Amino acid sequence: MMENDYEPPRKKRIKSSNCVICDRPLADELSTKNPTVDGIRTLIDAVRIRKDAVYERLSPSIDDIIAGKIKIAFHRSCRASYTTKRNVHLVASRGDTGPTQSTSQIPDVTPRKRLLRADTTNFNIRTQCFVCAKSYKRNERLTPISTGAGTSTRENMLIAVIDRLDEEMRLRMLAHPDLFAYDASYHRSCYAAYISKRNIQAAKTRTEQEQSAKTLFEKGFKLFCEELEVAIFSANKPVLLLSELHSRFVEILRTVGADDPDSYRSWKLKEKLKAQYGEKLIFISQSGKSDLMCSKDLTLGEALKRVNSIQLEKSDDGSIEFVGSGSDLSDSIILHRAADIVRTSIANVSFISDYYPSSGDIGIEKCVAFVPTPLLEFIAWCTSQKAFESAMSFTDGCATGNLLQVLAICQNIIGLSNNIPTPISFGLGIQMHHKFGSKQLIEVLHELGHSIPYDEVRRFLTSVAEEDQQHEGAYIPRGIAKYNEDDVHSIVDAAIDNFDQNEETLDGSSTTHSMAAVLYQRTSSKAHMPGIPRSQHKSLDAAKYLEDNLAIFNKPHKRPEPKRVPEKSVFDVQQADSHRQAELRDLVWKVCRNMEDIDLLPAWSGFNAMVTKSEIPVALVRYLPFIKAPPTDFSTVYTIILKFISIAKSQGQPHILVTADLAIYSKAQQIIWDRLELQDSVTMRLGVMHLIMSFLASIGKLYGDGGFLDLLTSSGVYATGTAQLMLQGKHYARGIRGVKVVHEAMTRLFLSSAEIYASQNGLPWIDDEVHTLATNLQSSIQKKNYSSCSEICLLLDGKLSNLTNTISQFQAFGNGYSSTFKYWNSFLEAGDLLLRLIRADKEANFQLHLDSVMETVPYFHLAGRTNYARYTPIYVSEMRQLETKQPKMYQFLDRGGFVVRRSDKTKFNSVPTDQALEQTINREAKGSGGIIGFTLRKAALLRWLLTRHVSGEYSEAFQQLVGNKSEGNLHEELGPARISRDKADVTTITDYARDHCQNPFDLDSIPKELVNITTGQIATKSVQESLTSIPEGGKTILDNFLTARLIDGETKSLWDAIPKSKVATFASMKKALTFDKDRKMVLDPEVLFRRLLSVAKHRDIDMRMVLSFELTPVPPALFHDDGTMRKATKSDLADKLEKNCPQETELKSKVDTAYIIDGMSFVQGINESQFKTFDDLGEVVVKKLTRLYRNPDLAVKILTLVFDRYDVSGSIKGNERQRRGDIGADGPSHNIIGKRPVPNYRQFLKSGQNKAALIYFLSQYIEENAPQRIPQEDTLVIAGGHPNREVVREVSDQGTRDLESLFSTHDEADTRMVLHATALSTFPRTIVRCDDTDVLLILLYYQSRGHLSPEVYMHAGHSGKFVTRERFIPVSKIATAIGIEQCRILPAVHALTGCDTTSSFFRLGKKTVYTVVQKHQEALKGLAEFHSPDDEGLDAARELLLLMYGKGRKGRSYDTLDELRFILSSTTDKPVSSLPPTDDAFSQHALRAKFQTMIWCRSHIAKPRMRDPTEYGWVKCNEILQCVTTLKDSAPRDIRDLTHLFCKDTNCTDGRKCPCLFAGLKCIEICSCNSCPNTVAVLQDYADDGDGNGDED
Repeated sequence: MMENDYEPPRKKRIKSSNCVICDRPLADELSTKNPTVDGIRTLIDAVRIRKDAVYERLSPSIDDIIAGKIKIAFHRSCRASYTTKRNVHLVASRGDTGPTQSTSQIPDVTPRKRLLRADTTNFNIRTQCFVCAKSYKRNERLTPISTGAGTSTRENMLIAVIDRLDEEMRLRMLAHPDLFAYDASYHRSCYAAYISKRNIQAAKTRTEQEQSAKTLFEKGFKLFCEELEVAIFSANKPVLLLSELHSRFVEILRTVGADDPDSYRSWKLKEKLKAQYGEKLIFISQSGKSDLMCSKDLTLGEALKRVNSIQLEKSDDGSIEFVGSGSDLSDSIILHRAADIVRTSIANVSFISDYYPSSGDIGIEKCVAFVPTPLLEFIAWCTSQKAFESAMSFTDGCATGNLLQVLAICQNIIGLSNNIPTPISFGLGIQMHHKFGSKQLIEVLHELGHSIPYDEVRRFLTSVAEEDQQHEGAYIPRGIAKYNEDDVHSIVDAAIDNFDQNEETLDGSSTTHSMAAVLYQRTSSKAHMPGIPRSQHKSLDAAKYLEDNLAIFNKPHKRPEPKRVPEKSVFDVQQADSHRQAELRDLVWKVCRNMEDIDLLPAWSGFNAMVTKSEIPVALVRYLPFIKAPPTDFSTVYTIILKFISIAKSQGQPHILVTADLAIYSKAQQIIWDRLELQDSVTMRLGVMHLIMSFLASIGKLYGDGGFLDLLTSSGVYATGTAQLMLQGKHYARGIRGVKVVHEAMTRLFLSSAEIYASQNGLPWIDDEVHTLATNLQSSIQKKNYSSCSEICLLLDGKLSNLTNTISQFQAFGNGYSSTFKYWNSFLEAGDLLLRLIRADKEANFQLHLDSVMETVPYFHLAGRTNYARYTPIYVSEMRQLETKQPKMYQFLDRGGFVVRRSDKTKFNSVPTDQALEQTINREAKGSGGIIGFTLRKAALLRWLLTRHVSGEYSEAFQQLVGNKSEGNLHEELGPARISRDKADVTTITDYARDHCQNPFDLDSIPKELVNITTGQIATKSVQESLTSIPEGGKTILDNFLTARLIDGETKSLWDAIPKSKVATFASMKKALTFDKDRKMVLDPEVLFRRLLSVAKHRDIDMRMVLSFELTPVPPALFHDDGTMRKATKSDLADKLEKNCPQETELKSKVDTAYIIDGMSFVQGINESQFKTFDDLGEVVVKKLTRLYRNPDLAVKILTLVFDRYDVSGSIKGNERQRRGDIGADGPSHNIIGKRPVPNYRQFLKSGQNKAALIYFLSQYIEENAPQRIPQEDTLVIAGGHPNREVVREVSDQGTRDLESLFSTHDEADTRMVLHATALSTFPRTIVRCDDTDVLLILLYYQSRGHLSPEVYMHAGHSGKFVTRERFIPVSKIATAIGIEQCRILPAVHALTGCDTTSSFFRLGKKTVYTVVQKHQEALKGLAEFHSPDDEGLDAARELLLLMYGKGRKGRSYDTLDELRFILSSTTDKPVSSLPPTDDAFSQHALRAKFQTMIWCRSHIAKPRMRDPTEYGWVKCNEILQCVTTLKDSAPRDIRDLTHLFCKDTNCTDGRKCPCLFAGLKCIEICSCNSCPNTVAVLQDYADDGDGNGDED
């Protein structure tokens, strides 16, 4: 290490391959390697003037260079810039010299390249003299070693080497053991001079002198270091001048007696100190001045602060001390020196070019370690104010919140400087390719310096694929560990599914229909992952990959049967404790979520993610190459089974589990049952995700038409098309959420009714302690305190265990009381089963999984899902038998091996294995970064499959590097926005069910029959019997199936046909087409509409004519599928009207008032806790009425009580009363006696006869007991309270009398109250106590005509949540605000857009209607005469509907509804319900609306003469009025054939199989055949019409 340290030193070696000026490698085309003598002299002159780094490098050898003994070379541009007179003069005039100044001005004209091993030496023994190492010597040529002389020559050289102590020559001889074999050459003169004894002695003497001098030098250097360390590493950490240090070192050398110490250069001392102390010292260069030196513990920032004030002095004892001096440095010089330090550190960054970085290298710690500390600190100081002000080193804490950005900048600088890929740039490129697969994106990022180039990404993927191809036997993807008997999680299992991609090929063939396969492993002991060697190829040679040939499986003549089980108990629910625990945990969530003041509790999955404790290891997911063959073909399935068995054997695993959907599972089971030798090696599992989808479809079939679908759509939570697909099991996640939100909404209604039941029967319910625990649980969830949530939940489990008994009693009572209750209670049970199915997977509870799967089978039988009904029991049986046949596999499944957990960031996040396949290979293959676009390119597809999991590792590592660590650690349902959305959707459905539907759990109002809770339709006897036997009827079928087919002693084959389900649902009650006598086309209206429209497109028929027919059994814009009217929220119109004038909570003026009350509404509003007998009820009524006289704010002078009539048959309101649950005149009646207890009050009031009897009893009671309580001169009038409903009686303190002038034939209290209001118009103020939009509109109409008092109010109950504030709607003020014209058209508008007797339009609510009225009031003024019996106002009514459906928008102009239907059908993809009705259907609807308007606008007439309603869109059937939906047929005669609905052949060449061909018709796209010879070409314009996006997928 001390060699050449002391003068006279050896001359510094000058590399002839480098430029002598910039010291960089030469480029042949830009360099001069043999300069002339004049060129050399010009360069030497410039060097001597500049005295810079070039001078220091050349000065020891200048004489040899001039003499030609040392060869030099240079870049031509370097010499031109360095020797130009102007540059030399400028440097000399400024005195701006320094070791790096001049070289920094020399342009770099040679390209940078990485030095190779061959560049480390310039000696070539074949072309250079092995003595002097020169290839040319004046007047002498090289002499090659002759045969036989090589050994002796080499021995002579070795003897001379030992005597001379020449280490360099010794190494040269050792490197070439045989000079002749190496074709060595030499100069004879050089060889003779080297082995000359005289020269050897002189060289030996010179070497001994140098070694002596070296010893003295080492002694002096040691003393110098001891003195230096005292100063430089002291507490104050001084900054020292190199010149002063050099002077001190020279003094020490003199002291020890070294020869010629003044010849020792300061730059040599600097190099010596670097070698001695390494990174402990930092040198800072200064232009024209001596370098600075300090300890590395002194930060660069602090060192630069001290640069301006340094001086070295000696203390009395000779040591070095630091004091201030006052010299200045320019900013550019400081920056340049800092850059020099940073560049030096960057140059030392190590990089292995033969291997790619591992995914672990992308971690934050490795990224920090990759960046040199000087660079990291410098960038941190530049970007962070805090780090800059503190001038702290990174290790001392300069890292700030922007560390990742700092690292990214640093690594970009390193990559640009060293031309190497950095971990961040490499990870970014791989992630962009993995996520998006975009070449353009990667190239843009590369051009900006952030990413590796796209070609390097391809090379990386090819490298991975090539490494994976280098395997023998079964292909095992990278990362899969060997099977370990002691680690059950080391077991590898698999999943398979079909992968289809319909590429746009020219002929429609060669599309992708393959089998996708994945492997899972959950072990914590990962397989050894060797580095990925860098390949030179960018594309994969697919020819090297040998695809497995299909193993042919010949189906047996007779379908194989599974082995029978000895007893049926294997199919029973076996883990009752697990089942009960799941139900109890769900009850905790239901109860807490239903509490009014618990607003922030998440939905079911989010809740369980906070309270669950179960966790399983995260699974590795690895892809296998596709098998390009039909996935459900027996040979394809057989091939993949054999492949999995081979993989298991390669792993040392004796058995393997394979999951598949039902289509593949059924084929695989038949193969295994036929090939008995396979049963010891493989077991098939049924995909639970697909099973749940089938279960969702079963729920949709059994409950969809009973109100479930309407709850989803009419509430506005889901779009119609989406909801229909959800109930068909098409959308997995949406379908589950749809069932969950309706299930929760109905659970709220159930618990509210159960609480009332518990209170009435003295049963235990929720106490304060439970409420407190629920509040604490919500707080813990908000704080994300998992342990606290689990503990509180366990406490709630114990507290609510008694609640289950109350709920069971309520269920038993309700099931026996009402069929509607029982039907919807079974829906709640189906929803609970769905939650248990999901819980079993999320918590990896295998026993709960098997029990829950088995519980779905009865639903499959009832819903006609025969394949799942056949195979699911077999699956459960085989899984339970694994415990004895394959104990390790059973243990693996019991510990969570039947599900896949892909992330450990959250809990409650495991998914079924078939769902994991869908989420990985199938989703990724068809998404961004997938295989779309190159599925037909074998090499690209294979590379994607072989490398996807590896690029996923890098992508995930990079995501963890850059991602927000707080994100992703929470379940998706725990976010505030999601909690709010879930809560809002459930509340919306709950409110809709409570306000617009029949509450199926309200024992006071629910009918005993089964009714559709949304339409009020009463089920037929067969439908009621079927739907109230869910799931018991299915259990009976299942029991028979198991006994006959799967248990020993069976009587039937497994393959015998399963009888078709005979379950009748509400769908069987749907209306049929008018011409469909056999009810063959009782289909979903949307499906039927599209099919008939498709038939029409293939006939020579005018589409405008076709669309003038509804093409459905009933107009879907006006009616539900079962023929019941659609209903709107009437109160929305009242709300809009009230906004024109603020409501009042008190009456300011004290004037005489006529007070009119809706009698039945008043009676129904009485709380049943206030009375026990009918006399008690009468007394309550009298007290409430007479109390009104004593209210000074009301100042009531005359009080009128008006009742509806229930003695009129054939009322147009009969359907609405039935929808609300009224039993009608034919229902049971009670004999009312005063002392008799009142029965169930709400149920009692459902009977029309009971209502009539109660009205009469109360009227009699009032007449007998009220006179003495009524103030003098005040009166009470009762209308409709006597057997003759026309009679009106006046009660006062003088007794009672008839008011014949007010005897009326009005059926409804609404119009009869208005009749009395007009009769009392002489009073200053009239108040009508009623909360009915119909009454409000009638009052506004008569107020505009001047038939009412100056002040008119509607007393509509309480104001908002304040029960002490009354709500008075100022009718008079609203009429003034909106104007006379609007008041007069509102009754017609209301009747046309939906009231109690007319239909509303699908998705066109009252708010939309009123907006149209306000905007187009002038165009609708004709509706003011709509109440006339003739055709007046019909054109205005049609105009209203056209405006509601968008007339005038986007330039649309049309005059008929049929024309509008054609435009919307041909330009949009709206569902049929969103299309307007035909002109024919609307005409009937308008007649019904006109009839209702006539009734309202004749309210002032006591006995109006009304026409027969059958003249206005009604028809009488069995004395009941029914709507006439249309007069035209449902479809034109030309498209009525049903043939296309039953064309299911696959070829259509035989008329016996193809009904279309037999009928002489062409097949169309709705037929099941594809591209058959009988297909007609579809016109392009109509084909394009069907390509709309539809509902969101």
